[in-house]
Amino acid sequence: MGAPGLGRGLLGRLWDELVKRAAILYRGVDLGIVLVRPSGPRHVAKRAPVSVAIVGEPGELLMHAHGRTRHALVTFEGQPDAVALLQSAEVGL
Repeated sequence: MGAPGLGRGLLGRLWDELVKRAAILYRGVDLGIVLVRPSGPRHVAKRAPVSVAIVGEPGELLMHAHGRTRHALVTFEGQPDAVALLQSAEVGL
């Protein structure tokens, strides 16, 4: 249903901003990146032979994309070595 206290309209706007900026924010990552909302929508931010899905609410995904990777409440789906590579990568501007 979404993050507590955030309306659907705000969640939609956060998702739209994430989709616009994701390719730039993940450009330094040597993996494919798929952003996934728990409610279902997905966005392929970057294509590569090996990908990791990052799952979370739009605000948390934005936080991760802007480099606040240790603070964002997200989960990862993918090969363990690919997830480890993402977790050690420089993300954001």
